[in-house]
Amino acid sequence: MDFVKISTAPLPLTKKFDEREAFSKVIDIWKDRCHTVNRRLLGIVSVKEDKRDHILAVANIFSKDVEIRKFIPRSSNIFSSCAYEISFCLGICVVEFRPVVLDEKRHPHVSFPYRLALEETLDKQWNLSLSICNNVNGCTWMQKVAFPRLLKWFAEIDEGCTVTVSHRLVNMEDYSKFYYEIKNNWGQQIVANWTERTNPQKFVYEDCSIAAYLIAYWRRKGFVPQRFCDIGCGNGLLVHLLQKMEVNGYGIDLRRRKIWASFVGTDLREGVVNPKEDFLDDTDFFIGNHTDELTPWIPIMAARLGYCVEEDRLKIPSTKRYCFLCTVPPGGLVKNVEDVISSMIASTDLRNFVSRQVKNCSQLPREFRHMLTTKVFRHLLGLSSNKVAVRLYEGESCSLKEIADLLDKEEKAWLRDSDGGLQTFLKNQHQVFKVAKGTVAIRNWAEEGRRTVEGKMRTSDCWFYKHHPNGCPLSAEECCYKH
Repeated sequence: MDFVKISTAPLPLTKKFDEREAFSKVIDIWKDRCHTVNRRLLGIVSVKEDKRDHILAVANIFSKDVEIRKFIPRSSNIFSSCAYEISFCLGICVVEFRPVVLDEKRHPHVSFPYRLALEETLDKQWNLSLSICNNVNGCTWMQKVAFPRLLKWFAEIDEGCTVTVSHRLVNMEDYSKFYYEIKNNWGQQIVANWTERTNPQKFVYEDCSIAAYLIAYWRRKGFVPQRFCDIGCGNGLLVHLLQKMEVNGYGIDLRRRKIWASFVGTDLREGVVNPKEDFLDDTDFFIGNHTDELTPWIPIMAARLGYCVEEDRLKIPSTKRYCFLCTVPPGGLVKNVEDVISSMIASTDLRNFVSRQVKNCSQLPREFRHMLTTKVFRHLLGLSSNKVAVRLYEGESCSLKEIADLLDKEEKAWLRDSDGGLQTFLKNQHQVFKVAKGTVAIRNWAEEGRRTVEGKMRTSDCWFYKHHPNGCPLSAEECCYKH
């Protein structure tokens, strides 16, 4: 097989470093982390000894002194999931790479043989060179992207550094399989119907990735949670995806989200967790993905379970990619668990937990909320002298200022102390009122139409059925509230 040199450049070593050792380090990085350069790849895994013979036979290589790596593509619909690369040394500083594909699909990485070499020049300088198999087309990516990245790694190499590897605690093939199962079965549909203001392309697929990672981690450990708890679950998507994958558990958050209604059958709870008082003894795995002020308390809560800590880095579009996975040690709990917790707290300022305030009027007393809703409702309904308008349910609209003038000092104080305000309160009463452009009106469900969510259990009473003089404009089957 003939090779032709297509790129060469002097080594940009910025520190005193042995060139041969630097070459060896950069080649190792390229073998194990080329997916950081090639965005077609999700990851790379080494091939075990018992699976090497068939791959070597296909490549017509008979030497055993080789390394074989399998590539996991981001899109298995386009690229092969049976793609490999065989690498071997031809000399002290020459490494050859051969691609192998065991099906009819495209290779997701470099699809032709190539060589990387370290060459000494006549003036005692060192060059890195790239050579490819003769008569090969389509080498632009290797020249314009991969080769410059290799030179950059030479410039940044540090004698004492260790390479941080992502997903080192999970089997990459398991992770890939679970990720695409979750993404294709549920993720894409959720993105298409996303109702939050956040970017679904980032947040939905990030949670798909975290769910796949957790399942792959549990499989590698031979452990399935009897019941997990996602503390500070936010939009609840991670809990929903795990339950879709038949992992039992629930999420809890300080404030209920509107999107929870879309996750039918998912156990999502509104409430405050006090880490000093609440021992979630029905749980054997805690998830703390967006725990905010609870974050420093997670180790203290988990200490009651007993745990060994492992660190990993996730492949998600976030700067906060590090995760800590804690599992019960083989010897079980330490006997002095509470003493351990006390010593952990003693060296910090975590003696007293304070949950953050909910600034959306949702914590107002139920009686006050009902009284104020009734007051505004009756005012709007009574504004119209047009009986047809009343019969059509909506009455008249008026400005927020006019509604504010209805409130006495005590009622205004209640709203002010809840850090929300009148507009926030009225928006929270979504079933009853429609607030837009500084005005408020009674919501007309007869015009807005059917509002049931299939499979959702009716837990709240219908305001119109109980309080409107004409009842609810929808039938009991159409209305998503209890009649």
